[in-house]
Amino acid sequence: SLRLKVENLIQNDELTPIQKINTLIDDYVNKFIDQTTFHTIMMREQLTEKRSPVWDMILELKKKNFENIRLLILDGQRQGIFKKNIDILMMMSTMVGTVSQTVSSEVLYRDIHGMKETGEAEFRTHIKKKLSIHLKKLFKAVLTYENS
Repeated sequence: SLRLKVENLIQNDELTPIQKINTLIDDYVNKFIDQTTFHTIMMREQLTEKRSPVWDMILELKKKNFENIRLLILDGQRQGIFKKNIDILMMMSTMVGTVSQTVSSEVLYRDIHGMKETGEAEFRTHIKKKLSIHLKKLFKAVLTYENS
């Protein structure tokens, strides 16, 4: 599960904080793209106005993910690599929102990029790479003091 991967990343002393964030991004993008139907159901469930046991379960899962990502960010801050005052919830929303919006607008993406005839597997590989690169650049800009 993604939560276990994040917990393992927290314990990993061989990776830098930014490498940990990049690994998290890759894992999330791959999981979302490979399990689009599941994630679509999860998103729809969260949009319902009535709270349900499933809704409560999703909320608890998000809180645990938030806490683990907070620990990753804190580690980078302690090392002086990450900026202070990072809005982790906004970062998570950016990652989830960017990936889900890209997936939901696949037809538009294919049309604009001349990929209407591209096979599903090839497109999936392409979109995973594009999303990962984009999110890594974005997160590096938000988190670190580096300009490049």
